[in-house]
Amino acid sequence: MKKFAFLLFALGFLSNPVLAEKLKVGVIIGAGGSANSFFQMINRGVGKARKELKIKPFIERAQALKGEAINQASVDAALERLIEKRKVNIIVIDWMNTGFGSTVKKLGKKHPNVKWIVEDTDANLGMKNVVSVLFGQHEGSFLAGALAGAMTKSNKVGFIGGVNIPVIDSFKVGFEEGVKYTNSSAKVETTYLSLLPKFTGFGDPKGAFKKATSWYKSGVDIIYSAAGASGNGVIRAAKKSKKFAIGVDSDQDSKAKGRILTSMMKRLDNATFNEIKKIKEGKFKPGVAYYGLKEGGVSLTEMKYTKNVISGEILAKIRDIENKIKSGKIKVTNAMTKK
Repeated sequence: MKKFAFLLFALGFLSNPVLAEKLKVGVIIGAGGSANSFFQMINRGVGKARKELKIKPFIERAQALKGEAINQASVDAALERLIEKRKVNIIVIDWMNTGFGSTVKKLGKKHPNVKWIVEDTDANLGMKNVVSVLFGQHEGSFLAGALAGAMTKSNKVGFIGGVNIPVIDSFKVGFEEGVKYTNSSAKVETTYLSLLPKFTGFGDPKGAFKKATSWYKSGVDIIYSAAGASGNGVIRAAKKSKKFAIGVDSDQDSKAKGRILTSMMKRLDNATFNEIKKIKEGKFKPGVAYYGLKEGGVSLTEMKYTKNVISGEILAKIRDIENKIKSGKIKVTNAMTKK
């Protein structure tokens, strides 16, 4: 009888994905290095999974060549190390670091037992071991724009993008629509730090600083950037010029206290944790998972360093806009899908 009970326990143990194994999760430090906000948010989500789901995390660094934002060969080598040496079950990576899917197609096919969580894309790769995570950055950027439109004194605000790719276009268009929603008289200056096929715009804080400083001198008083590590240059310019910036992807408010109105957080931490949890619970679903405002995929920060300069009326207006986007009363154009 004891042997029978033990057998039942063992079978239950093996059939339960939560108990059967301690998941190993791999992350790389790629484009933009450890200062890249995508890496920071993914790492935060993995850290939460380590504490709450008892997974074991591993990090490998991909070395980029001088002057290049991405060295795909080194990224691929780092991923191979995670799979071959660290024996990870899960890879969490952002779309750009996958060579826009080529790496996942190659390594995902080579290692079918490894699950891939690919952040920041609407591409359905049609692979049973891959989930693509699409964020509603257009919705969060609308909120950032609405705040900028309500706060500008000069009626001149700006947007600096890293590279002219669809995902960055969606930040820009959402921001522009948000500005116009609260301030139809405001002008939005826009630029990209590099144009395709170059991707250096995601790793050019000096160039971003120079452009932002020039705009601030011309009368622009708020700049929103979606440019990876280059955004640090915009923040530095805002601090030096005593104007405002809006951070992106992670909570950057503390980088220049009182000079960053808010940050539009792309909640890769929430998505990373949720998708790892699904895998651990045996609920993994390949395809595309959407995380917008309603799903907790994007949000503004609590603005703890700038609440003294943002009126209660404006804060209430932003909350109202957020609720209207969640309910569908406000439709924000998604430049990634042209809707």
